[in-house]
Amino acid sequence: IAFGALRFGPGCALAIDSAAMRDPDDSLLVSLGPTRATCEFGALVRGQLIITSLDVARPNVVARQTPSGVWNWSRAIKRDTSPPKPSPGGPPRVVVMGPVRLTGGAVVLEVPWAPPESLRGAARDRAIDSALATRVPSIRRSGNALLRRREFSGIVIDAPLVRTAIGDTTVIAQLNGLAVTS
Repeated sequence: IAFGALRFGPGCALAIDSAAMRDPDDSLLVSLGPTRATCEFGALVRGQLIITSLDVARPNVVARQTPSGVWNWSRAIKRDTSPPKPSPGGPPRVVVMGPVRLTGGAVVLEVPWAPPESLRGAARDRAIDSALATRVPSIRRSGNALLRRREFSGIVIDAPLVRTAIGDTTVIAQLNGLAVTS
């Protein structure tokens, strides 16, 4: 994970110019533009992170599946295989409790593509050439593989009330707006 400039403000305010997370092949998984958050200072002293507002600009997420069926995220984030530890009880350690605003977001999904199995020879080649020339959904070559790319952009989320408790995973959200341009 790489972070741009970090700025701390009065109380418990944080601003990040940018952040990016890449997989082992250096392909982008997620990136964030300017991000601002506020939190409860007293909770930090008690070992909790309670985020009271979150504003994220230009978040981008890329989900890519290889021809063998492996997703890029599964190679970058390894599942914890250790036995679960007993819950210490008490309040969750990370909580989002307040408004969340996300603007200019994009999600890119790339999955393997192939022409119908029934096509052979020149008909198969024409189907591939036609698919490569079509703009939506976009088909592209990656090495010897063909990938279908779908992009959802212009994502805007306006949630004046979001409550999460990471631990036993409780999420409550009130949405004022959700917009996606494909």
